[in-house]
Amino acid sequence: MPLCRRWAARRLRRHRGGDRACPGGRRRGETSLLVDADEVAPSLAQRLDLPPIPNVRTAIDALFHGAGRLHEALMPVAGGGFELLAGLANPADWPHVRPEEAAEVAADLRSLRDHVIVNVGAFTEDLARLGAADRYGVTREVLSCADVIVGVGVATPVGVARLVSWIADVVALAPGKPIHLAINKMPPNRFVRSEVEAEILRNFAPASLHLIPYDEAVEKAAWRGELVAAGPFTKGVEALAAAALPRGSRGPGSGSHRAATAGPWRRRKATEAG
Repeated sequence: MPLCRRWAARRLRRHRGGDRACPGGRRRGETSLLVDADEVAPSLAQRLDLPPIPNVRTAIDALFHGAGRLHEALMPVAGGGFELLAGLANPADWPHVRPEEAAEVAADLRSLRDHVIVNVGAFTEDLARLGAADRYGVTREVLSCADVIVGVGVATPVGVARLVSWIADVVALAPGKPIHLAINKMPPNRFVRSEVEAEILRNFAPASLHLIPYDEAVEKAAWRGELVAAGPFTKGVEALAAAALPRGSRGPGSGSHRAATAGPWRRRKATEAG
């Protein structure tokens, strides 16, 4: 289950932004789905000018309570060649989403689409270990289940520092998983580019590193609720997609793998209900 950074990867939106391009979305013969599993700041439905419902809670109800069918919660993105499973309509609803249920929804969706890209939150702290509510449990669970992780940071000293800190957390949370990195809103200044690249590579050796240039088309698209027009940003995202989602690759979404991931949670739920 390839993720969208920090796409879970954390989001392939920007470090704290609203840029949207779905890797693999327009590949001929391949289907892609973008899932908003950010339990703190879900925003993809608003960014793409889509309704907030159906969403991830709709999908959970369909999968665990028989309230409809899972595919009915998916919304096509006009002109995008992919679909969206919207995030929480109200972030205050996060206590109603169990991390295991959200991860199983993503696992089941892998049997329906070639690529499932999950946008997760920026925070990975295990607050439950400290006796607090598991505020970031969905992000942690999805990251740990991902096949590929993509981390996105913004091209500023603070943005790079936060990304490096996030990488350390994710490496401990999902050891052995390939982590691709993208630095968004990269200025054309060669010195800045070299400094950003050197700082990241000094701390971590990613599966791939992509410096995505600043593109005014991104801001225009955000205000219009549209996909970003072809340009420097989309070219950079296409290069990232080629590295993170090789052509012809598919998530292991059927057969024994699906049974192994979905079975235990459903059996646990049945035991609790009984």
